[in-house]
Amino acid sequence: MILETLAATMLLAGGSKMSDEELGKWLTYYYLKPQPVVAIDNLEALNESFKRNKGISLAEVAERGGLRSFYAEVFNSSPEAVESLESRLPEFSVDIRVFVNEALRRCVSAACEKVRGTPYISIGEPLSVSGLDDHWAAFTATGAKAHVIVVIEALPLIEVRGNVDQLMVGGAAKWSLTSNAVQHSRVLSYCREYLEGADEPVKKILSEVVAEAEAELAKEPSPEPQEAEI
Repeated sequence: MILETLAATMLLAGGSKMSDEELGKWLTYYYLKPQPVVAIDNLEALNESFKRNKGISLAEVAERGGLRSFYAEVFNSSPEAVESLESRLPEFSVDIRVFVNEALRRCVSAACEKVRGTPYISIGEPLSVSGLDDHWAAFTATGAKAHVIVVIEALPLIEVRGNVDQLMVGGAAKWSLTSNAVQHSRVLSYCREYLEGADEPVKKILSEVVAEAEAELAKEPSPEPQEAEI
């Protein structure tokens, strides 16, 4: 998943460093212990981490699916975080402001509208591989079922012939569902729940996803944090 390939190190509020593994886990399982204001505190360090380790800035990341939607959901969830963001915008680098503008564009809250200065307008982009990353990033920010459902309902595209773009979306949907069902018990639960009333061809493909995830979990436990670790 895109969030697991983020930069090597960054700073949390208070100045403590996060390792690669800690950063990946913080983002991947954010919804288990949301920290909206800390997410704002981390923006500058995250930008530096991307530039140092990936050779790209958050401004460039904003053009892709993933982190932009993670932060849009963080903003949606917390007027306090948006207030913190607004007060700190002048001190942020251009890279951060470009990234933040893209995340704000995807945020529907009144607090975001105030900072943005314009009403929310639905983007309405066709589903793409990048769009799937947006939904997974939004899931890791919220844990919401709706984002997983979008990916599930893209599964039949894997059987489309004559349209490479749709075929790629279907393949990415199946791969990412399997991977995330292993990492997140909530995703596996959503898949099982959907499967109960599913029709073909979703039923067949989703059954394969669940079976593959369960087989992986039988070999090795999920890295999902236990309640005591959160």
